[in-house]
Amino acid sequence: MSVSSWRNPEMLLVVVIGLVAVLAKDEAPQHWIDDAKRDIERALNLKREYGVAKNAILMVGDGMGIPSVTAGRIWKGQLNGQSGEENKLSFENFPNVGLSKTYNVDRQVPDSAGTANAMMSGIKANVGTLGVNSYVAYGASCDTYREDRRTTSVLDHALANVGARIVCIGEVVVLVVVVIVVVVVVVVVIVIVVVIVVVVVAKLEVIVVAVLVVVVVV
Repeated sequence: MSVSSWRNPEMLLVVVIGLVAVLAKDEAPQHWIDDAKRDIERALNLKREYGVAKNAILMVGDGMGIPSVTAGRIWKGQLNGQSGEENKLSFENFPNVGLSKTYNVDRQVPDSAGTANAMMSGIKANVGTLGVNSYVAYGASCDTYREDRRTTSVLDHALANVGARIVCIGEVVVLVVVVIVVVVVVVVVIVIVVVIVVVVVAKLEVIVVAVLVVVVVV
């Protein structure tokens, strides 16, 4: 093979694929069965957690489509002495993984704003715009912007839920204060009644004793 052939990208790709194929042959057939069993057992033993998340992290990997992820997976595996494809990237081991197709309405290849807008609101927009729908065009003029063309993101919903929870907490606090006030008033009333009864009974006893004394004297 000549030196010029090694400089040919297509030839280098063929050589790499050939090396990968040779490395893959070293794996015994049982290896793939055991690997599949481990994946199934991990999925079956996954403990589902239900509730409200305290935090959410959104990372937008520009250009991180399936080909890029595949290339990264293979390259990382080969750096670790593997053939490459059997390797897994860290996020591929997450308990829940999905695919999302994003693009701008006016572009096949989206920009960061358009992908973030689609991920956060579920609505695709024009290139260069953020937080608005496709009726707002990118440019020097803002004539196409209107308040009703804003998109509602998951952050808006989260903040709304937080506000609702704050209102609920406020209502609970008010209710607790009212209950405490009512209990205090009832206790005070009971104490006053008891005191009055005691005083009245004490006066009656004094009157009875006085009457008896008078009767005895007479």
